[in-house]
Amino acid sequence: MFELHFVKTGRVEIKWSKLYSRLSSARHDSDYGAFTTLTEEDILPLYPETEMFISVIKTIINAR
Repeated sequence: MFELHFVKTGRVEIKWSKLYSRLSSARHDSDYGAFTTLTEEDILPLYPETEMFISVIKTIINAR
């Protein structure tokens, strides 16, 4: 629904949809994958980009 309501309408760049998908998949795999373990080395590189994504979402929320 994120892509439908925010990316396809032009409110959010597609790069954020790709990041959201990566983060969502990683969370799902770590929660439900039998042998998936995310390490600090897996997560730390995503942190700065995730902070920017959160900022984009906050801007959309505050614009309402």
